[in-house]
Amino acid sequence: MLWTKVKRVLRSGFVSFLRNSFVSLASVFVMTMTLIIIGSLMFVNALVGDFIAYVKDKVDVNVYFEPAVEENAALAFKAELENIPEVAFVEYTSREQALAD
Repeated sequence: MLWTKVKRVLRSGFVSFLRNSFVSLASVFVMTMTLIIIGSLMFVNALVGDFIAYVKDKVDVNVYFEPAVEENAALAFKAELENIPEVAFVEYTSREQALAD
């Protein structure tokens, strides 16, 4: 009895699909386009998220001091930068080291 009902429902759906072929194809096309758009948006969202995370990790800042600045003041500024929690790495290059490189 259950199998007969299932066959009737499937046959009725198939016959209706063939009778209204234009409407059926239009609905299949709309659903396909909707799924493609949603999938594309999810893919772009993942790419943008990864790109933002990559850019956050790759920020480099170079600070150049005037020749009149004493080395003690530059080292004090370096210590202040190291105390900032968002700063991962601070490297100080003295004037002599920069000229040697």
